[in-house]
Amino acid sequence: MGALPGRAVPLGRGDRSPALGNLDDELVRLLKARAAANGRSAEEEHQRILRAALRSKRLADHLRLIPKVGEDADFERIDELPRSIDL
Repeated sequence: MGALPGRAVPLGRGDRSPALGNLDDELVRLLKARAAANGRSAEEEHQRILRAALRSKRLADHLRLIPKVGEDADFERIDELPRSIDL
């Protein structure tokens, strides 16, 4: 598989933040525009995008964290109207 068209974008210092190679020019332009709009460097914007993407969870992951409590009947929907309400 050959290299993608574009250029390598240095985004950091030393080994902690390697350059991203072969980003197409449009993606680089969008990253720089987004960074400028947010008052950040392209490096900082890139780090924030990666951090948000890698730390976010899918809905299914959040649902799995809901504790298993109660019985199904506790959550049963009552459709008959009017229904009595205990206050």
